[in-house]
Amino acid sequence: MTQETESPVSAQGLASGTRWMVMGRLVTQVSRFVVSILLARLLTPEAFGLVAVAMTTILALEVFKDLGTGAAVIQRPEVDQALLSSVFYFNVLAGVVCAAAMFFGAPLIATAFGTPDATSVVRALSVIMVLSGLTQTHHAVLRRSMRFSGVAAVEMAGALVNGAVSITLALLGAGVWAMVWGNIAGVLAGSVIAWIRSGWKPSAVLRAAPLRSIAGFSLNTAAFNATTFALMNADKILVSRSLGAPALGVYSLAQRTINYPMESVAHVLMTVLFPAFSRIQDDNAALRRGYTRALGAIAFLTLPLMVGAATVARPLVEVVLGEEWTDLIPLLWFMAPAGALAALLSAVNTLYSAKGRADWMFRWGLASGAFTLVGFVVGLRWGLVGLAVAYLAVTLIQTPVGLWIVLRLIDMRLSTLLRSLLPYVAMTAAMAAATSGVVAATAGAGAAPWVQLAVGVLTGAVVYGGLAAWVHPPAVADSLTLIRRGER
Repeated sequence: MTQETESPVSAQGLASGTRWMVMGRLVTQVSRFVVSILLARLLTPEAFGLVAVAMTTILALEVFKDLGTGAAVIQRPEVDQALLSSVFYFNVLAGVVCAAAMFFGAPLIATAFGTPDATSVVRALSVIMVLSGLTQTHHAVLRRSMRFSGVAAVEMAGALVNGAVSITLALLGAGVWAMVWGNIAGVLAGSVIAWIRSGWKPSAVLRAAPLRSIAGFSLNTAAFNATTFALMNADKILVSRSLGAPALGVYSLAQRTINYPMESVAHVLMTVLFPAFSRIQDDNAALRRGYTRALGAIAFLTLPLMVGAATVARPLVEVVLGEEWTDLIPLLWFMAPAGALAALLSAVNTLYSAKGRADWMFRWGLASGAFTLVGFVVGLRWGLVGLAVAYLAVTLIQTPVGLWIVLRLIDMRLSTLLRSLLPYVAMTAAMAAATSGVVAATAGAGAAPWVQLAVGVLTGAVVYGGLAAWVHPPAVADSLTLIRRGER
């Protein structure tokens, strides 16, 4: 790849990229959701807890393996082969070091979580660090060049292979190792696709100068990622040490559930918009328009999904997961609505990165993470339910504050943004009232859980869909525009 400067991104290009990412995320998240349900039926909460220990460790080490180099490659106006190759070899070396640290430190990691049985699981999954180090730069190249069909292919391949291997081994009685080998197989499949679809190959070049040129941005980004990860994932250590692996399994499944909107909707839009926003980082008017509509799209989809999940939590868990997971019900009451707000708040990082203000992003992450940790410590005094209540309370406070801070970068008032989100909040509130009433009425009449769930979901869909057609907020028009452009 020779040195290059990208041209401004067209609306057609954004629509195409969004369409590919939507399709990829739809397949990926539906696959993960179905696999989670099936594995919850086949495995125990303790198995989920043991894998959660290893996966939390991997996510933590990913920060040190990447050190923000991927985001720096996407954000820079120009890149060349020397920079990309240097970043590649740096990531490979970092991946090997992190894998070794994870393998040999497995006993300490398991002890820190209060789950000695997780040692062998942590060691087995350490190979993922090596695989991801080999493909970190290829992922960045795909995103930088906005080849989102390739990004979608990587995600879909990983999710589908992971699911197929995990379920097959679980049916064969492999227990927790079904999830272990499923995760490894999924990462391997995604890595192969990333190399093929990116079309980029490293040269025999490793220079310090290109790495130094991105050090300021990348290290601030890495500091933000490391700090926020440590502070905002300390809840898993607290739960595991205080309540044990089964409770961690329940809590991790609750988190996985509420993360679906952030990973499915917010992730799609922010993946597409980060490189696009980076190309227009000096045009605040364009950024204001794009950011307002992006948050509208996130709110349009995530608010009804998550608030709706909270209103049908009891029949949903009873029908889909079974009696072994009833402790999940009160967690969804509080954590599902918080998940929708977290999806909105996660979008602030795109503006920070696009504007090159990773230093602001780090300070925000440090303050918000510390506040979250204090809330979790207080909430855990009342068990998992107390932790769920704290999760919602912290998110309610942080969301407007986080948006207010980042909007200063584009000279936008918080009140202006909030007014644009009011239609989605009002429609969601009406839907929640109708759904809650119907579920309560059918439960009082002695209807089976599956009837309560079906009637609740149908009511929510009809009410929200009808209001959306009547109010017709901007996100509806944007969705129709996206579909029309996709048909061309």
